[in-house]
Amino acid sequence: MSQMHTTFVKEDDLISILERFMLRELNKKGVEDWAENNDANDSIEFSSDLVRDLVFELSSPEINGELSDERALQLIEILKSNRLSA
Repeated sequence: MSQMHTTFVKEDDLISILERFMLRELNKKGVEDWAENNDANDSIEFSSDLVRDLVFELSSPEINGELSDERALQLIEILKSNRLSA
């Protein structure tokens, strides 16, 4: 019987991905792939519903719109605010 390893995605993880996007270390496709891999992985848990919702948003640009610098900055501010209020 194999034991599944659970990984947690936290606000700081998502902030880091978005900051890397804004610094051009990741492109839109890189962010989408990262989010899609985390959204579809059963061994991933999220630190909050907000993080889960934002990972879904980033994994589905065809539904939610493409990521822009402006949106990335908005999401970073939302995540930082959520982290401080938790």
